[in-house]
Amino acid sequence: MRIFKRKIGIDLLMTVLLLLLMAYQVVGESLHEWFGTGMLVLFVTHNLLNARWYGSLLKGKYRLARIFRTAVNLTLFISMLCMAYSGIVMSRHVFAFLPIENGMALARVMHLAGSYWSFVLMSLHLGLHWAMVTGMLQRAYGGRNPAVYTWALRLIAVMIAGYGAICFWRENCLSYMFLKAEFVFFDYEKSPVTVFAEYIAMMGFWVFVAYYILKILGKRSEAKGRSFIMEKTLVAYFSASGTTQRLAKTLASAVGADLHEIQPKRAYTSADLNWNDKNSRSSMEMNDKSSRPEIANSVEHPEQYDTIFVGFPIWWYVAPTIINTFLEQYDLTGKTIIPFATSGGSGMGKTNELLKPSCSGAILKAGRRFHSSAGEKELKEWAAELGI
Repeated sequence: MRIFKRKIGIDLLMTVLLLLLMAYQVVGESLHEWFGTGMLVLFVTHNLLNARWYGSLLKGKYRLARIFRTAVNLTLFISMLCMAYSGIVMSRHVFAFLPIENGMALARVMHLAGSYWSFVLMSLHLGLHWAMVTGMLQRAYGGRNPAVYTWALRLIAVMIAGYGAICFWRENCLSYMFLKAEFVFFDYEKSPVTVFAEYIAMMGFWVFVAYYILKILGKRSEAKGRSFIMEKTLVAYFSASGTTQRLAKTLASAVGADLHEIQPKRAYTSADLNWNDKNSRSSMEMNDKSSRPEIANSVEHPEQYDTIFVGFPIWWYVAPTIINTFLEQYDLTGKTIIPFATSGGSGMGKTNELLKPSCSGAILKAGRRFHSSAGEKELKEWAAELGI
């Protein structure tokens, strides 16, 4: 969870720096260079923290949504490398000490086009993860999401995106991206508030575009089942006593999936699991719906999986809150999440209702409770019903 929070913090700083970098007429040349240097440092850090993503590129299936996501990310990576090179070559402040004498003409052209391409691509990249952002905001406000509130936010989003599209066209950004203009003309008469408002709106427009393209592509892929690489499925499970573990291993074997155990940072003892004791660890966690027990491990290359079965024992008619921790630490956009559970007698209860806020951007299917001794035949039939 610490790494996840660190990633979120870095992404937030990069978003702020992007807006400051685009507002050249507000910050001036010297600050522009220092902000650019900060962006370079954060960009390198961001890629190091997300290095596993590159390792997963040749793994798993490529549906339409993943193709779009991969194309945006790789193009952004190339664009940022061009910006780093051209920025260093053109530097008059931060990197002025470097003995660079040639390449100024190429760097100027590269920086002009790269600035606007990077702005658009970083905004699209943010849109790819917007479902996760909205999910975090929803959880911060207690998961309340009435229909009126939802439609009001959608209307605001449409208005921001519409204004952003107008600003993008009015500022002639396409001519800079495709080098139809050799110089950027800044309006120094505009107030800083107006400058930032316009760039925020333009960013909002591309976030809007990416978010809905991803949703449309995800639905088309789900409906048509198109894939270019063999499908990859994961069975992730939390088992406090070993009961759910037996079922998870059988399910993984039945559907040909990879297996991952969700390991709590602090193991549960028999005293922790005493449901008759209202002060036991499990009782206190389940009475606090905001409880998020820490996890000791993580899934290797989660990007490669499009379908994730999530198994757990039923506690108090729902999933243990450590399952919410597990789901919330990954970007699940476009993935299919299928709960399965073991229980001495309790049904699934409100399991899906309480897991839904933790599955932002994902398709959460109805789960099923099984006996721990369920065989492969029963589990295969269930998977077939789900279309897996």
